[in-house]
Amino acid sequence: MLAMTGPEGVASPQLSSFEILKTQVEVMLRKGDARTALMQLVLAQPEQENNSDFDYLLGTTALIAESPEIAINALERVVMMQPNFAGAWLDLAIAYYRAGDERTAAQLITHLEENFDPPPPLRAQLLSTKRKINQAYLTTGWHVYGGLMVAHVKNANYGLSQSSFQITPTGSSPIVVVIGPDSRARSDDAIEFRGEAYRQFIHSSQSKSDLQLAMRARDYASINSQNFMDLSAYWLLSQSLSTNQKSETQLGLSARYMMVDGSSIGTFVSAFTGIKSKIHQCDLTSKFELEHRSFNQANQVNANIPWVGFGISCPVARWAFEGNYRYGWDQPEGTRAGGQTVRQEASLQARWRPSDTLQMRVLVYYADYRDDEGYSSLLSNGARRVVRRMGERLELAWQLPLKNNDRWTMQIEFDNIKNHSNIATSSFDDTQIFAGLRYQLF
Repeated sequence: MLAMTGPEGVASPQLSSFEILKTQVEVMLRKGDARTALMQLVLAQPEQENNSDFDYLLGTTALIAESPEIAINALERVVMMQPNFAGAWLDLAIAYYRAGDERTAAQLITHLEENFDPPPPLRAQLLSTKRKINQAYLTTGWHVYGGLMVAHVKNANYGLSQSSFQITPTGSSPIVVVIGPDSRARSDDAIEFRGEAYRQFIHSSQSKSDLQLAMRARDYASINSQNFMDLSAYWLLSQSLSTNQKSETQLGLSARYMMVDGSSIGTFVSAFTGIKSKIHQCDLTSKFELEHRSFNQANQVNANIPWVGFGISCPVARWAFEGNYRYGWDQPEGTRAGGQTVRQEASLQARWRPSDTLQMRVLVYYADYRDDEGYSSLLSNGARRVVRRMGERLELAWQLPLKNNDRWTMQIEFDNIKNHSNIATSSFDDTQIFAGLRYQLF
């Protein structure tokens, strides 16, 4: 429950227009239309600058509409203009708690307890919020998930989509090669096990680090040669550059190890650094990354890839939008068909959370890979290979309404991938459909 006690302050020149707006918002809130009320307040924000009454209404409405980021910005303006407004401090603590920042929420609660003597109704809300934050602290250690998915995969063997292609021997006519059934795309059913562990560490000097470990293991019903295991680890250290935490430096490491059919495929490791800045509601990032790919198969060559990239992410009410782009130079350590490859990768995604128990994510991505040298004299007369990869991904996660148990989540996923190339052996299509359950161990 929110602290709805109004702020004390003198009337402003905007009072009449604000009172009209406030009445309209209260009507919409009584009807349960918090999203429309919040949108109307956001649109009116430029006209209500420096009006703490408006900022408080915006902040509390944003909390009702479950938009804690908007609430934080509005309520911080209120407490700056009215530092003795205890109700705004409590609502600000609630906003940080709902945004997942229990540390800041706890600091604000301590500030309230040490500097205010709130009336009984406000004190009851204070104690309730404090209990929730303390409970959250009990689970801010490791978060561990496990899941089991069943899947149908259209191209389980990464086979070619076409039935034939031409080879072009030097000095002779092209020869048609008919692709055998084992080399063409074959569908199969599979079971996939997933595990994930995550923890955030808070350090001194306004720094924090995030550690994530993940595992995937897929077992096909009939194409056993493609059974795989994928292990990954990711670590990120963030250091604030300013007291208002509008920008921060980032350093990180990542590692990935893959096995197929019981044999090691390779290990990919990366080190990266970058800067993250907040402009209004959006986060802008720029990053430089150095990746090393080490392969354990005789037909693969180790490679180093320096990447440069940037990204943007913006929350808008119950939506979150994100875009990323990176450009890399894939430099092999030995002789490789096609030589060095220039890589470009871009993605756009949108997350929608219509309720606390339902979330949907839509992702589209595009990649462009271009070799510097001819790929093979037998394919397309030695042309340089160009690969264009396009994909779409749809995810749906629903927390099951089980009594006294909010740990089970049902997941449905759909992936569609198209790999187009002027070299026939580099073209393939695939569609994957997953459905299953995920359980939060703690």
